[in-house]
Amino acid sequence: MLPGAPHRRRRVGFEAVELDAPAGATLLLYTDGLVESRARDVWTGIEMLQERLAAAATQLAGPDQPSPLEAICDDMLAVLAPGDRDGELNDSLRTVSLVNAGGGRAVIHFVAYRIQTSPTGSGIAVIPSAWVSWATAIESLASLGLNWDDDYFLLHLGSGAAVPMTNVSREGMELLALGSKALERISVLDIRIQVIDALGDIYERDLQCIRPVSVPAPARAV
Repeated sequence: MLPGAPHRRRRVGFEAVELDAPAGATLLLYTDGLVESRARDVWTGIEMLQERLAAAATQLAGPDQPSPLEAICDDMLAVLAPGDRDGELNDSLRTVSLVNAGGGRAVIHFVAYRIQTSPTGSGIAVIPSAWVSWATAIESLASLGLNWDDDYFLLHLGSGAAVPMTNVSREGMELLALGSKALERISVLDIRIQVIDALGDIYERDLQCIRPVSVPAPARAV
């Protein structure tokens, strides 16, 4: 089944889909709270859920017997790894969200990150200054002594993830959250995002999430 727009979005068309289910089939209904996490985008969570459901149906089913519903539900809840909802960065001073206010469907094609250290951070580690992958960006942040969820959060955007169609930032996709320690040790953090629209056209934008604080030039006597 192709993913559609969330039910709360307006001005978006919906398509009815009919599926044939065999007798005795089990239908799993869930909300986005099961598959969405700050550690991953919602589509990655759906893929994890599908894989776990298929494995659970095979492992828990007896000979010629359906899988026990309670056991399957318990196993599905394990999609959220321990800690996914615990210890989130509650005191973030900088948050960046991604929205799609254009009205047409757009999915992620490519994402890269660029990080530069501040004078405070430069004495801790030397990190790549070029555009890097999410994994390398996470390694760079860790080398600066920054801890996931305690000091920062950086969403892993997978290729094919849909960008939420809304112009309200709180309903968007949270890309980044930074606490005071991260802001002290990072002077530049950019995220380059390429998206593909429904026609196959690719658009690119660089999000300048952090920039050095400008220092006023010293006054000169005239």
